[in-house]
Amino acid sequence: MEIVMGERGDAEELAFVLAEAFHDDALTRWIVPDGEVRRRVLPDFFRVFVDLSLAHGSVFTTSERDGVLLALPPGASPLCARQEREIARRMRDVLGEGAERMAEISARQVEHHPREPHWYISFCGVLHARTGVGRLLATGFLERCTGPMYVEASSAAGLAGAHLMGFRPLGGRIQIPDGPQLVPMWRAA
Repeated sequence: MEIVMGERGDAEELAFVLAEAFHDDALTRWIVPDGEVRRRVLPDFFRVFVDLSLAHGSVFTTSERDGVLLALPPGASPLCARQEREIARRMRDVLGEGAERMAEISARQVEHHPREPHWYISFCGVLHARTGVGRLLATGFLERCTGPMYVEASSAAGLAGAHLMGFRPLGGRIQIPDGPQLVPMWRAA
């Protein structure tokens, strides 16, 4: 198994991988509480983020397409106003009333997002039965990308994985009202 760069033709499959990986995540459960609805909408939800990272050539996957790491290169985040409007429109189309919850999360993320240029890892997920794939993706990413990096962990597993990659907590946690927390993390150059 090797790390390869995702391409446009991989978008649907990689969005599905992320949907499976994050189906039971506290953040996606808060955005879309109903499990059946969540299973139906998450592939399209993650497609938005896959497309954004594809536009920057920063989708990392495996030759088997059983895991994916989405990143944005330095200077690509925060997003410009046009990108924010387009993502908000797509989120409304995909999530319906859940788009308001996603907007709340995004607003809180922007408040905590570092201003220094950095790589931003938006999501890293693997199919549930695949052990070691997350570590392989992280290693492949770190081998190809240099400089400061930022991530927000939404689970204990994500927090542990970020620690293994050399990330350390940055400031306080991001508390979602009546919802989960995100842990902002930074990895110096």
